[in-house]
Amino acid sequence: MKLRLFTSTWNGLHLQNHLLLAFSVLMIICNLFLGIALIAKDKTVVLVPPRLIGEASVTANDADAAFKESFGLSLATMMGNVTPTTAPFLADNVARYVAPEAHREMIAAVSEQAEQIKGEQISIQFAPKEVFYHPGIKKVIVSGDYWIRGARNSEQKMVRTYELGLTVRNYSVQLSSLKTYEGPWTQPKEKELEAQVAAASKN
Repeated sequence: MKLRLFTSTWNGLHLQNHLLLAFSVLMIICNLFLGIALIAKDKTVVLVPPRLIGEASVTANDADAAFKESFGLSLATMMGNVTPTTAPFLADNVARYVAPEAHREMIAAVSEQAEQIKGEQISIQFAPKEVFYHPGIKKVIVSGDYWIRGARNSEQKMVRTYELGLTVRNYSVQLSSLKTYEGPWTQPKEKELEAQVAAASKN
Protein backbone atom coordinates (compact mmCIF):
# COMPACT_ATOMS: atom_id res chain seq x y z
CA MET A 1 0.00 0.00 0.00
CA LYS A 2 2.78 2.38 0.92
CA LEU A 3 4.71 1.36 -2.18
CA ARG A 4 1.75 2.22 -4.40
CA LEU A 5 1.33 5.58 -2.67
CA PHE A 6 5.04 6.33 -3.08
CA THR A 7 4.95 5.34 -6.74
CA SER A 8 1.90 7.48 -7.50
CA THR A 9 3.39 10.45 -5.66
CA TRP A 10 6.74 10.06 -7.44
CA ASN A 11 5.05 9.78 -10.82
CA GLY A 12 2.95 12.86 -10.01
CA LEU A 13 6.04 14.87 -9.16
CA HIS A 14 7.70 13.79 -12.42
CA LEU A 15 4.61 14.77 -14.37
CA GLN A 16 4.47 18.13 -12.61
CA ASN A 17 8.15 18.76 -13.34
CA HIS A 18 7.65 17.93 -17.01
CA LEU A 19 4.68 20.28 -17.21
CA LEU A 20 6.61 23.10 -15.51
CA LEU A 21 9.56 22.54 -17.85
CA ALA A 22 7.33 22.65 -20.92
CA PHE A 23 5.63 25.80 -19.62
CA SER A 24 9.02 27.45 -18.95
CA VAL A 25 10.24 26.63 -22.47
CA LEU A 26 7.01 28.04 -23.91
CA MET A 27 7.44 31.26 -21.89
CA ILE A 28 11.03 31.64 -23.09
CA ILE A 29 9.93 31.23 -26.72
CA CYS A 30 7.12 33.77 -26.26
CA ASN A 31 9.50 36.28 -24.66
CA LEU A 32 11.98 35.74 -27.49
CA PHE A 33 9.35 36.48 -30.15
CA LEU A 34 8.13 39.49 -28.16
CA GLY A 35 11.67 40.87 -27.93
CA ILE A 36 12.21 40.45 -31.68
CA ALA A 37 8.87 42.15 -32.40
CA LEU A 38 9.74 45.10 -30.16
CA ILE A 39 13.15 45.51 -31.78
CA ALA A 40 11.72 45.34 -35.30
CA LYS A 41 8.78 47.66 -34.55
CA ASP A 42 9.10 51.20 -35.85
CA LYS A 43 9.35 53.41 -32.78
CA THR A 44 6.77 56.16 -32.28
CA VAL A 45 7.94 59.26 -30.43
CA VAL A 46 5.35 61.46 -28.75
CA LEU A 47 6.36 65.13 -28.82
CA VAL A 48 4.93 68.56 -28.20
CA PRO A 49 6.37 70.64 -31.07
CA PRO A 50 6.15 74.45 -31.29
CA ARG A 51 2.67 76.03 -31.43
CA LEU A 52 0.94 72.76 -30.57
CA ILE A 53 -1.38 72.57 -27.60
CA GLY A 54 -1.89 68.81 -27.58
CA GLU A 55 0.30 65.85 -28.39
CA ALA A 56 1.50 64.76 -31.82
CA SER A 57 3.45 61.73 -32.91
CA VAL A 58 6.38 61.28 -35.27
CA THR A 59 7.99 58.04 -36.42
CA ALA A 60 11.35 57.55 -38.11
CA ASN A 61 9.99 58.44 -41.55
CA ASP A 62 6.64 60.14 -41.06
CA ALA A 63 4.54 62.30 -38.73
CA ASP A 64 0.85 62.87 -38.21
CA ALA A 65 -1.06 65.84 -39.61
CA ALA A 66 -1.06 67.73 -36.28
CA PHE A 67 2.73 67.62 -36.07
CA LYS A 68 3.21 68.77 -39.67
CA GLU A 69 0.68 71.57 -39.25
CA SER A 70 2.47 72.79 -36.15
CA PHE A 71 5.86 72.68 -37.81
CA GLY A 72 4.61 74.33 -40.99
CA LEU A 73 2.94 77.09 -38.99
CA SER A 74 6.18 77.78 -37.11
CA LEU A 75 8.23 77.96 -40.31
CA ALA A 76 5.72 80.22 -42.09
CA THR A 77 5.56 82.54 -39.09
CA MET A 78 9.36 82.68 -38.89
CA MET A 79 9.73 83.50 -42.59
CA GLY A 80 6.82 85.94 -42.59
CA ASN A 81 7.98 88.14 -39.70
CA VAL A 82 11.30 89.73 -40.56
CA THR A 83 12.86 93.13 -39.88
CA PRO A 84 16.14 94.63 -41.13
CA THR A 85 17.65 93.64 -37.76
CA THR A 86 16.59 89.99 -37.92
CA ALA A 87 17.06 89.57 -41.69
CA PRO A 88 20.72 88.40 -41.47
CA PHE A 89 19.65 85.48 -39.27
CA LEU A 90 16.73 84.37 -41.44
CA ALA A 91 18.72 82.15 -43.83
CA ASP A 92 20.59 80.48 -40.97
CA ASN A 93 17.38 79.76 -39.07
CA VAL A 94 15.62 78.31 -42.12
CA ALA A 95 18.70 76.34 -43.22
CA ARG A 96 18.45 74.10 -40.15
CA TYR A 97 15.20 72.62 -41.48
CA VAL A 98 15.76 72.48 -45.23
CA ALA A 99 16.12 69.05 -46.85
CA PRO A 100 19.53 68.43 -48.50
CA GLU A 101 18.09 68.06 -52.01
CA ALA A 102 16.38 71.48 -51.80
CA HIS A 103 19.01 73.26 -49.74
CA ARG A 104 20.84 75.33 -52.37
CA GLU A 105 17.80 76.66 -54.23
CA MET A 106 15.71 77.37 -51.14
CA ILE A 107 18.47 79.04 -49.13
CA ALA A 108 19.34 81.21 -52.14
CA ALA A 109 15.73 82.42 -52.33
CA VAL A 110 15.54 83.07 -48.57
CA SER A 111 18.88 84.87 -48.60
CA GLU A 112 17.74 87.06 -51.49
CA GLN A 113 14.61 88.01 -49.55
CA ALA A 114 16.69 88.77 -46.46
CA GLU A 115 19.07 90.99 -48.45
CA GLN A 116 16.13 92.87 -49.98
CA ILE A 117 14.60 93.50 -46.54
CA LYS A 118 17.91 94.69 -45.14
CA GLY A 119 18.84 96.79 -48.17
CA GLU A 120 15.47 98.53 -48.54
CA GLN A 121 14.94 98.82 -44.77
CA ILE A 122 11.50 97.29 -44.87
CA SER A 123 9.74 95.01 -42.40
CA ILE A 124 7.32 92.24 -43.12
CA GLN A 125 4.70 90.87 -40.76
CA PHE A 126 2.57 87.78 -41.16
CA ALA A 127 -0.49 86.89 -39.06
CA PRO A 128 -1.67 83.36 -39.91
CA LYS A 129 -5.41 82.77 -39.97
CA GLU A 130 -5.68 79.30 -41.47
CA VAL A 131 -3.45 76.22 -41.35
CA PHE A 132 -4.16 72.70 -42.50
CA TYR A 133 -2.45 69.65 -43.93
CA HIS A 134 -3.55 68.48 -47.38
CA PRO A 135 -2.98 64.70 -47.48
CA GLY A 136 -3.36 64.51 -51.26
CA ILE A 137 -0.51 66.86 -52.16
CA LYS A 138 1.28 66.18 -48.84
CA LYS A 139 1.72 69.85 -48.01
CA VAL A 140 0.90 72.17 -45.14
CA ILE A 141 -1.09 75.24 -46.21
CA VAL A 142 -0.73 78.40 -44.12
CA SER A 143 -2.69 81.55 -45.09
CA GLY A 144 -3.06 84.88 -43.34
CA ASP A 145 -2.68 88.65 -43.42
CA TYR A 146 0.64 90.01 -44.63
CA TRP A 147 2.02 93.53 -44.20
CA ILE A 148 4.99 95.24 -45.81
CA ARG A 149 6.12 98.37 -43.97
CA GLY A 150 8.69 100.81 -45.36
CA ALA A 151 11.06 103.24 -43.69
CA ARG A 152 8.72 106.19 -44.36
CA ASN A 153 5.77 104.62 -42.53
CA SER A 154 4.32 103.33 -45.79
CA GLU A 155 2.28 100.16 -45.42
CA GLN A 156 0.88 97.61 -47.81
CA LYS A 157 -1.49 94.84 -46.69
CA MET A 158 -2.43 91.66 -48.52
CA VAL A 159 -3.30 88.02 -48.01
CA ARG A 160 -0.37 85.65 -48.33
CA THR A 161 -0.21 81.86 -48.54
CA TYR A 162 2.64 79.47 -47.81
CA GLU A 163 2.64 75.93 -49.18
CA LEU A 164 5.22 73.86 -47.33
CA GLY A 165 6.26 70.35 -48.23
CA LEU A 166 7.52 68.57 -45.11
CA THR A 167 9.28 65.22 -44.89
CA VAL A 168 10.55 63.22 -41.93
CA ARG A 169 13.92 61.49 -41.87
CA ASN A 170 15.29 59.82 -38.76
CA TYR A 171 12.68 61.63 -36.62
CA SER A 172 13.83 64.97 -38.02
CA VAL A 173 11.32 67.16 -39.89
CA GLN A 174 12.72 68.73 -43.06
CA LEU A 175 11.39 71.39 -45.41
CA SER A 176 11.47 69.79 -48.86
CA SER A 177 9.53 72.41 -50.86
CA LEU A 178 8.22 75.94 -50.41
CA LYS A 179 5.83 78.01 -52.46
CA THR A 180 4.54 81.47 -51.52
CA TYR A 181 2.04 83.65 -53.31
CA GLU A 182 -0.45 86.46 -52.78
CA GLY A 183 -4.05 85.56 -52.09
CA PRO A 184 -5.75 82.76 -50.18
CA TRP A 185 -5.33 79.09 -50.97
CA THR A 186 -7.86 77.71 -53.42
CA GLN A 187 -8.58 74.11 -54.32
CA PRO A 188 -6.67 73.29 -57.55
CA LYS A 189 -8.61 72.21 -60.58
CA GLU A 190 -9.00 68.47 -61.06
CA LYS A 191 -6.15 67.98 -63.55
CA GLU A 192 -3.82 70.25 -61.60
CA LEU A 193 -4.68 68.44 -58.37
CA GLU A 194 -4.03 65.07 -60.00
CA ALA A 195 -0.63 66.28 -61.16
CA GLN A 196 0.24 67.56 -57.68
CA VAL A 197 -0.91 64.30 -56.07
CA ALA A 198 1.17 62.29 -58.54
CA ALA A 199 4.23 64.44 -57.83
CA ALA A 200 3.71 64.14 -54.07
CA SER A 201 3.39 60.34 -54.26
CA LYS A 202 6.86 60.12 -55.82
CA ASN A 203 8.45 61.80 -52.78
